[in-house]
Amino acid sequence: MSFRPIYKKRSWVPPLSHLDYYKLMDNAYAINELINNNMIDIKAMSGNPSAIELIEKSIQNIDINALSLNPAAGHLFKKYDEKYRYFLSEYNVNYRENLNFDESFSAMSYFDDYTSLPTSRKWGNTINYASLALNPQGLDYLYKQINVEQTTDRNIISNLCWNTRAIDVLEKIEKRNVNLLDFENLTNNPNAVHIIERNMDKITTDNQWANLSFNLNAVHIMRNNFTKINWYAMSQNESNDAIKLLLENPDKIVWNMINENRNPKAIELLRKNPEKVNLYHLCSNPIAIDLLEEYIYKGHKVDRLNFDSLSLNNAIFILDTEKMKKQINNKNFDENGNLLKSFAEELIQKSLHPDRVKKYLLEFNYDLLGDEYLEDE
Repeated sequence: MSFRPIYKKRSWVPPLSHLDYYKLMDNAYAINELINNNMIDIKAMSGNPSAIELIEKSIQNIDINALSLNPAAGHLFKKYDEKYRYFLSEYNVNYRENLNFDESFSAMSYFDDYTSLPTSRKWGNTINYASLALNPQGLDYLYKQINVEQTTDRNIISNLCWNTRAIDVLEKIEKRNVNLLDFENLTNNPNAVHIIERNMDKITTDNQWANLSFNLNAVHIMRNNFTKINWYAMSQNESNDAIKLLLENPDKIVWNMINENRNPKAIELLRKNPEKVNLYHLCSNPIAIDLLEEYIYKGHKVDRLNFDSLSLNNAIFILDTEKMKKQINNKNFDENGNLLKSFAEELIQKSLHPDRVKKYLLEFNYDLLGDEYLEDE
């Protein structure tokens, strides 16, 4: 249907030109404002699920790695692959072994850093299978391209270890050869905790313990390994179990990270400890937008906020209800100049279609047109 949510930026948010351009391209609620400000860049927004209609119209201009990660692009993978890919002869299934990971990563930002690593693949200008392995909505297409249960491709397996929907495959890989699993990544996966618990001897690095400290479903593991807790990561952990552990150990709380924690209980904790509020860190937290706004209206200078984090925060945009109301009866034209039905017309056509009216009469004895149940004769 033609009815879509339309967002506008909050009144106190700086002009888009003052924010980070490329981070705005990833903000799911920024699309309408970007269009209004002539700031559309299809390549830069190829990973944005809310930009999928724009992407479909200019698919030849997209960033294929970002599209491979886009959870809304599943219907485009086959179409793009068949039209644009070409063969490359060189491919190293173990290229990750040559990469050196930064030991001083932030648990929350590690995923972003990881997905930007250089990728090596068999095909050029094509859907990136390693990226698909990260995409929960990309697995159906990936499974049709390769036998993931039997593959020894460490690039694919390593990224599958991140994927919350890949647990069945990961369990089969574990049974076949547990050493194929990448525990640096698996420790980030909240749905893979049972696999981790079966292989605790594989947890040997500070990064792995930091990932587990950040993992929503691994707090009980960290309780049993208290000295291994990374409190910087635990303070970002959004689970209620993590908040409980932090409240039991208030001297361990990293307050800057509590400002980034997206559990409402973390925001309640900040309200009880206003001296711990850090607006620079609060800018990244959509759950904390009301608290941030309160400080802005109290006179805090907007130009001292973290514009990079603010650019990625969906909550700096709110529904533009007036424009959405206008959509109800508005009529537009398609790319061929044909007049399209309004949302109201579409809604009536679908909801009161004769087949639907008949179905409700026969199955539920309900008259949609009269809005009433009929008595049995």
